[in-house]
Amino acid sequence: MAGISLNGKITDEHGDFAKYSSDEDKEWLAQKIEESDVLVVGKKTYEAHLKNGQRKKPLIIFTRSIKGLKIDEEKNTEAYFFHDKKEDLLNLLDLLQYDIVTILGGAEIYHWFLEQKLVTDIHLTVEPVIFAKGKPLLTGNFLNEQKSWLLKESKTLNDQGTLLLHYQTI
Repeated sequence: MAGISLNGKITDEHGDFAKYSSDEDKEWLAQKIEESDVLVVGKKTYEAHLKNGQRKKPLIIFTRSIKGLKIDEEKNTEAYFFHDKKEDLLNLLDLLQYDIVTILGGAEIYHWFLEQKLVTDIHLTVEPVIFAKGKPLLTGNFLNEQKSWLLKESKTLNDQGTLLLHYQTI
């Protein structure tokens, strides 16, 4: 799940997107999070948005500063700090019986999951803004190898023209 600008950026030049996200998108995202078994984020996204806030869902936090897996025992909610080995992630998800995994970003995490072919659905909220500078959703050689996606659903969320797009792999 990602919110993007019309020109495909997930942040503005200051690393922010939340202030551009519509209320309707925030409501939809909250519903999807509620349906999820576990949330996956990168360490920067975790520190910027989730570290000090209350959360009800378990987290898997990708970080380069840890080799393997570390459990955060300071929080009342499950938090697993994780390094990027696909087999270990699949084993962890299986062991903890997490079926519905929601990826909340950032860009490197989206890229890794797509590169590892671990994504079956992509939900994009396109907000009617354009950023001259900012971080794109995807970059690099992976874009040259991108597989095909099928549009399953599209809908307008508000009068400003915020779009919700749901794609699945073919």
